[in-house]
Amino acid sequence: KSGRKASAHAADLTDASSIVAAVEQAVAQHGRIHTVVFAAGPVVEQVPLAETTQALWRQSIDIEVHGFFNVVQATLQKLRESGGSYVHLGSAGHVWFPPRDGLSVVPKAANEALIKGLAKEEGRNGVRANSVLVGVIEAGMFKELTERGVFGKEWVDETQKLLAIKRWGQPEEIGHAVVFLATNGYVTGQQINVSGGFGV
Repeated sequence: KSGRKASAHAADLTDASSIVAAVEQAVAQHGRIHTVVFAAGPVVEQVPLAETTQALWRQSIDIEVHGFFNVVQATLQKLRESGGSYVHLGSAGHVWFPPRDGLSVVPKAANEALIKGLAKEEGRNGVRANSVLVGVIEAGMFKELTERGVFGKEWVDETQKLLAIKRWGQPEEIGHAVVFLATNGYVTGQQINVSGGFGV
């Protein structure tokens, strides 16, 4: 209705060649890449770091850390050509570490370092890089883990105590922050914490 055009191109983040193919398909269809929003990740099992298995650890690192690096390698030259940006969806857990959420926070912390590096090194090439730190959003993984009984009343009560705004976030509130970072041409190397004041 708004006159915009959308397309979907599947890729496996652990397979660099499939990412390259998806990027080429997108460019062929739309002409360029304006912004890469990295929002991929597995459903994060809530386990203490001491009880994290090798398999879960490797899965998180392979998808989120190696996956993001694969995406950067497949897109950086395209962004240099058109003057674009990266927006990484990180975790509000970087500000206040939530117990049992290490499989989400730790891989995203590695990506935060990569975002800083891209901002520092690629600004001269017209490429920006920023992050949105995501709090508890009433969608996706939070709903799935709630339905599985992982997040019970005690978890909800304790988490609500850490929020300045006493409600869960909505997906569009993340989207608004992403659009701001994608369109403001003088912001780079920054984090916007969209979490209702989590841990303030």
